[in-house]
Order: sequence, then structure tokens, then C-alpha cells
Amino acid sequence: MIVEPASDVQSWRNIFDIFDKDKSGAISPLEFQKILQAFGQRSTIEEIEAMLESVDTDKNGDVSFSAFEHLMGSDAAHEITRAQLKKFFDTFDVDLSGYITTAELRHMMTGLDQHIGDGEIDEVMNRYDTDGSGQLTINEFEDLVEDLGFKLISSEEDMHDEAPVEVSMPKREAESRDDVVALEQVDWKQELGPIVDEHGKVRMSDLRRAVELLGVEKGLGSLHPESNPALHWQKGREKRGLGEVIYKANHLAITVSDVGQSAAFYSNVVGFQQIRRPDFDRHGAWFTMGNMELHLIKGVPVVHSGEDLIVGHISIETHDIDRVPRILKELGVPFRQNVSVPKGVMAKGSATNDTNDGACIVKQYFFTDPDGYYVEVCNCDVLTQYCLGSREDLAGYGEGVQPLTLVDTFVCANIGKRLATECKSQSARKKQDQCISLKGVCPYKIARRLGYTPATVVDQEKLSNLLVRLTVYGDICQNETPESLEKVLLASGNNLPDAIAIMQQRAGGEQAYCPPAFFVEGTEKYVPRTFKMPKAA
Repeated sequence: MIVEPASDVQSWRNIFDIFDKDKSGAISPLEFQKILQAFGQRSTIEEIEAMLESVDTDKNGDVSFSAFEHLMGSDAAHEITRAQLKKFFDTFDVDLSGYITTAELRHMMTGLDQHIGDGEIDEVMNRYDTDGSGQLTINEFEDLVEDLGFKLISSEEDMHDEAPVEVSMPKREAESRDDVVALEQVDWKQELGPIVDEHGKVRMSDLRRAVELLGVEKGLGSLHPESNPALHWQKGREKRGLGEVIYKANHLAITVSDVGQSAAFYSNVVGFQQIRRPDFDRHGAWFTMGNMELHLIKGVPVVHSGEDLIVGHISIETHDIDRVPRILKELGVPFRQNVSVPKGVMAKGSATNDTNDGACIVKQYFFTDPDGYYVEVCNCDVLTQYCLGSREDLAGYGEGVQPLTLVDTFVCANIGKRLATECKSQSARKKQDQCISLKGVCPYKIARRLGYTPATVVDQEKLSNLLVRLTVYGDICQNETPESLEKVLLASGNNLPDAIAIMQQRAGGEQAYCPPAFFVEGTEKYVPRTFKMPKAA
């Protein structure tokens, strides 16, 4: 995948248009802020205005295309330093784990409003993942960036005189409030128990949030979605579609065969509180789930087969996960424990399906209602900081992650734009070249057809990485067995992109899906049956 660079003007016009959302012909501070948010960096409008001031030639607060083009210069469209490359890698590596996953590529593309299919994302990973881990290292990312038409130059060669501009949120001074109790009369360690650490200290961010939540409870907080700490919205987020007007989830509705039977289950087993329901049809029941409602509607249920835990479900948070299986057993409710979701960042190449008591997994218990709908009770709140926190809260942030400069931001967005464009063209070519006639054929025969030279000894490290991927739901390796994976790797000459190409030909137009194992009643491990679906385009 080698991209011929477009002309400088066209290259920067493409990237300028990503920022210029309203097509006004200029980039406003608010528009620039949206892209920084997509890159996981938080900033105030004041900080953005300071960043843009040097290129705001007409002093109207915006950046025109001519000023933007002048800033980038003739080489900036195609040359980046290795120092920049590390910043860009850290930007794509959303959780700062040290590698880029398929999900993280999707995260970045969606943030840049570049929509590409699952199969197109897979093609990128398959081509550049040379060690077979299913993820991109910084060296593999470097190959990708170079193939996108960028020339890497020495970090010592500074293309711009611009100094790095920090874009983190400024520190806020603590606000003073009157209280009816003198501060020296209060045992704060006891009163603030949940947010006090073992040293008797409190993080100001935790204290502010506690105060904000109290304000919402007392009706003192703002009703604006982004100012309500009880909601997950990021302040200043880009609002697409109905995002301009939506506020929060109100209810989930399911159709049930017998409202009375289901109402008893959700009241007595799950423990939801029934609430008043308007009188608009004969049968129905409404419940509160704590922060949103569940509506039961008389009708034909639409449920999953129940053969595995790849299912739509209602998820309920618990503050005492270890009591859940005991209560379900006392009630005589059969359940399954899922063990495939990690608490956050996982070591590269690791899996989560081996045991149901590992310290790295989120505990999830699944059971069904009378119609077969799945309910999950979990301790998913352990993921809150990982999923919703800032990059500064992640473990890897203190290990030399540098903020993006003004030029960095534009170039990083250009990488995303070029990647999306090339993915689509690559996918179109792949469809034309696909050899469905080779489905299920011996790896060595396919290798000869494709012109590959087999190896005599298998690369054990690469084979080990492929074997780990047998446990990854929907991975190309799930079309194979441990024995056939070794043959594929040998037939490819231990070249991973070639090995993937052989597997793709053997799979034809289908992809095997091996659902994660789960534990019946939390004790007996069960491996669900593999099923196949047409490959994603």
C-alpha cells in the first residue's frame, strides 16, 4: 500500500476541510478544539486561541486556508520527524498501552469523521502487523506512515521553529464555600472516606466531583448535559446529528410474551423498582433501573439463541459483585460468568478466557428472563476511569508522552485522512483480486499460486502470536487450527502479511467466529460452538 502524494495544495485542502466543519473557508478555535478532542487532548478555547494566534493573519480569530497553507510550507505535507512520529503513535494508541489495536484505529477514524468498514480496517492490520500479534508496534506504524506518502527525517532536523504548546486543561483554583461546621472541628478522613487515600490525602479533582454531584442532587447543578457531572458527556464535544439536542438515555423497551410474568421477574429477581405507567394500552409495566427506565411491552419477544454470550443484553452495575452468584443460586436462577472483558490495558498478546478468578478481568454474570432476554450484573464501574478519564489519568502518560503542537495536529489529521482514503481503494482492489476458488485449499498450494517461498523451520515467536489470536473473537486466525496455523506460517516463509493472505484465500467469503468461553454457574468452563458469517466488506 504505497500512496502517491497529492499536490501540496490538494493535500492540505483535504485536511483543511476536516477541520472546517461548517465549510466557511476558515478554521475557528471551536473547530480546532473538536479535532484535539478526537486525539484525546483536552484544551480550553483560550488555549486554542493562543495556539492559532500566530497564524491568524487577519486577526479575526479564525485561520484562513491561505494562512494554513503558509504555515505548513512545501515540505510539511510529506515530511515528518521521528519525534513527531512518536507523538502520532501515542495519539493513535488511545490507551497508551504501547501498541495500536484495531479498535483504536476505528476510534481515531470515527473521531476524524472518516468512516471505513471492518474489512478495510482489517486489511491495514493484516498488511502491517509483521509479528503476528494482531496489533501495531511503533516500527510497524512507521512502515504504515511511510507507505501513506510521508518521508521520515531525522528528529534533529526541525522543520518548524514553533515551540510545543501544552493543550492540557488549566488548573482551577478551589472555590471557597461557607459551611455550618468549622473545618478544624471535622475529622475529614472519616467524613470523606471514599475519596481519601491511605495517606489521608484527597485529590482535588475527586473533591470537586463530589461537590458537583451533591450540587446536582440538591438541584444546584446546571441542566446543560455537558455541565452535569452525573452524565458522561465531554465538555465542548463535537455534536453530530441529533447530538445538538439530545440529553441522556430515558428508557429501554423490550417486548415480552407475558407482562405479569416478566414484571415478577424484574421485580423479585433483578430487584428493579416498579413505577407508575400512563394508561395507554391494556398490558405493560414500567420499572426504574436506578438511572434509566425499563419498559415492558406486550408483544412477540426477539431474543438470542442462547448458545453463547455474544448477545444483546441489559447491564446492571453492582456495588457487591461477589454476592451476586450466591443470591442467584439461592433464587434458583441459572447463570453464566463471562471472563473475556479485561479491566483496561492488557499486556500485548495476552488473553482473558482461561480462568474466572483472574485479577485482570471484569466480573460479569449473565442470566435470562422468562422470555430469554439476557441480563448482566457486573462490576463494570472498574472501567469508568479507563473509558471516560483523560489521557493524563492513564498509566503510560507519565512516560514521556508529548503534547501535539499546532503543526502536529494538522499532520496527524492528515495521516488519518490518507489512511481512510487508501483503505477504501485497497478494499476495492481486494474484492477484484479475491480467489474464492482457493477456499479450504492446502496452504502450500495457495503459497505456490501466490508465488511465496516456504520456510523449512517455523518462527516460534510468530507462531506463538498467531496461537494467542485463536482466542480473539472474529480474528482471521479463528478460521484455522493450531496445526493449520503452523502450516500456513511455514508456507508463507514466516512472512506474516503473506500468512494472512493465505488464510484469507482459505476462508473464501466467510469468517469463523469462536465466541469467548464462559463458566456455567461460575464453575464449569464451557466453550461455545463456532459459527460463520460472510466476511465484512
